[in-house]
Amino acid sequence: MVLKKTPSAFSAFVSMRKKRRRRRRKRRWRRKKKWVFTHNISHEMNFCRQSHARRVFLTARAEFLGYIERASLMADDYRQY
Repeated sequence: MVLKKTPSAFSAFVSMRKKRRRRRRKRRWRRKKKWVFTHNISHEMNFCRQSHARRVFLTARAEFLGYIERASLMADDYRQY
């Protein structure tokens, strides 16, 4: 009996493709389920924009407070002299 390598490789490739497709479908379903409460797309986009703006604002504020803290520490260091 002569074993050919190509069919097994091809079947592995096909099964891999099937798995990938199944995973993608699952992910899409989960992403779709997220917006059960929204009825119009504009509100959905607005919600996304709001959350993104809030995140940006919070990170910026944290960075700013960190800069203030660092500056005050540096001022304390300079006050010694």
